[in-house]
Amino acid sequence: MSLFHNFRFSGTGVALTLTSLMILMPGLQGLGVAQMPPSATSPDKLDRSHPSKPRFSYFNICTPEDSLLANLAAALANIGQYDRALQLTTEIQDATPKSMVQVYLVAELAQAQNFDLALTVAQALRDMNDSGPPPFSLSPLGENFQQQALAVISFELAAAGQPEKALSLAEKITDKTMRPILLFSLAAQLESQGNLRQAEPLYSEAKRLLKQYQGNFQVVMLLESTTDGLIKRGQIEPALKIAQFIEELQQTSRDRVAYGNNQIALQVVTKLVEMGQYDRALQLTQQMSGKGFGREYLLIKLVTESSRNGQIEFALQTSRLLQDKLWRAMAVRNITVALAEQQEYDRALEVAETIPFLDTQVYAQTAVAYRLWKRGQPDRALKLAEQIPEPEFRAVMLNSLAVAALETGQPEKADSLLRQVLKLLDSPEIPPKSYEKPQVQRELALNWAKLGQYGQALKVTQMIRQPNVKDRVLGLVALEMVAAKRYDQGLQVARTIREQRMETEALIQITTLLLKAGEYDRALKLINGFPDNLRINDPDEFTNITRIVTGPELKSTLLGVTAVMLQQQGQADQALQVAEQIPDSFTKAMILGAMAVTAIEAPQGSEQMAALLSKARQVARSSQRPPSKKGAPPPFACLSP
Repeated sequence: MSLFHNFRFSGTGVALTLTSLMILMPGLQGLGVAQMPPSATSPDKLDRSHPSKPRFSYFNICTPEDSLLANLAAALANIGQYDRALQLTTEIQDATPKSMVQVYLVAELAQAQNFDLALTVAQALRDMNDSGPPPFSLSPLGENFQQQALAVISFELAAAGQPEKALSLAEKITDKTMRPILLFSLAAQLESQGNLRQAEPLYSEAKRLLKQYQGNFQVVMLLESTTDGLIKRGQIEPALKIAQFIEELQQTSRDRVAYGNNQIALQVVTKLVEMGQYDRALQLTQQMSGKGFGREYLLIKLVTESSRNGQIEFALQTSRLLQDKLWRAMAVRNITVALAEQQEYDRALEVAETIPFLDTQVYAQTAVAYRLWKRGQPDRALKLAEQIPEPEFRAVMLNSLAVAALETGQPEKADSLLRQVLKLLDSPEIPPKSYEKPQVQRELALNWAKLGQYGQALKVTQMIRQPNVKDRVLGLVALEMVAAKRYDQGLQVARTIREQRMETEALIQITTLLLKAGEYDRALKLINGFPDNLRINDPDEFTNITRIVTGPELKSTLLGVTAVMLQQQGQADQALQVAEQIPDSFTKAMILGAMAVTAIEAPQGSEQMAALLSKARQVARSSQRPPSKKGAPPPFACLSP
């Protein structure tokens, strides 16, 4: 997981993450256009059941200024500032990123049912493939930008209950990949609206056109994207039709079929459970999942979700279908937790007794004991702990009860319980190589830190023999200290972490807490303290690529986040001062652009935005980051379904 996965900041105008900002660093100069800034509204805003909606990822043929303008236009579109967004796109020099952003704008306009303006923008686009094939494909859909835009509008017209207009517009889509995908989407939309008569011919035509793509991975991705949006809206039957066709299409790639359809089945089962259709969910699980891991995973998901919704008998019956004993034990544990949540404590304990594995059984019983304490039955909870013969598992439950005591305002009882855990750890009853011991020590240290007894927390941490576990606990204890405004002590503890990446991660998280607490001076001091010779491997969970992060890159990113947070707090002058300290000029340009977007709703926002945007463009022009050579393939696709 990336170093920056926990760092978030957002406001009314724009929401960004450090994961997105990672690509702005000097060490990644080949990447021009950043990941599309997420919408400030719900993440679902970016979900589409049709595949033609572009999602910006990484793009390496832009100049820095074009990269800036493309990202800002997209961010403005996300918040409904369509006129400003369109104006920015006209100033992008490179035709490809300009067209990509304009397709994105069309999608935003169409979703807002502003169809007239969407069509105006779409009709001004030209399909770059008309002038010859591109040197490399930017998307599974190629560079037929006008066709992509028209496909988006067609889909949104159907979703808005205007099927005739949607079908009329769909006739203009001639792209060999895009047309069948759109027909599938339109057919699904029409079927969900009860218009099966119009839907069936579209399904048939889409299947006929897509038969030529048997085994094509990209087409399968596009179809799966279509099913994803349908499932989220509860349009199960159309999604299942497409899922069945995916299996037919992918007969030459069995591994992909098993993975793709199990993913679809999982989504379908989850949605059906949310809708209370448990029998249908079970039927589909058994039909679609095949054998092995996929089947077991879907069944345990069904058990968990149905038990949470109070369908205990159904969940128990379904758990018996699990062939693997460990999976079955996990399922019964989840049923126990659900019963405890529903205050069915006696039944929960009865169910827990049926679990054949001691560790799983104890964790199920611990969930019950924790909730008993929280519901005002501490004596009964303690009795459960006393009945556990194995000391390491008794320590697990006592740790959990200490948390319950803390959460119910009983610090003295929490302290007493933690001392019982420590006594068990010090006794020869728990062997040094016990599998549970490091976890018990970890939880004990954290619980004492939450109680404010940092000396005891650090004492227990030093007892941990595994270096990586010890480093992780030191970081968590340091965070507890910083959260309690013991800033210097927390930093001192964090700097005792031996592994450099874990230390850096802890310091970044401390920076997060300082910024959230408004301790900007302390945060800036910490940021500027990162050494320039710092080099850390940082895996990116989105691309599965490990990058090298250097000290200057880290400073640039953290200073950028600080500047935007200050801007969102209305401290524009301080924000600008911090932004000026960013060492990498391209990062500085992007941050100034983000600040320009966040300034929109401020007093005199238009003037602030214009000034910041002008400055951002000046900095972008001065950036030494060159575009890549013409014809070089991008490291990642520009568009993804």
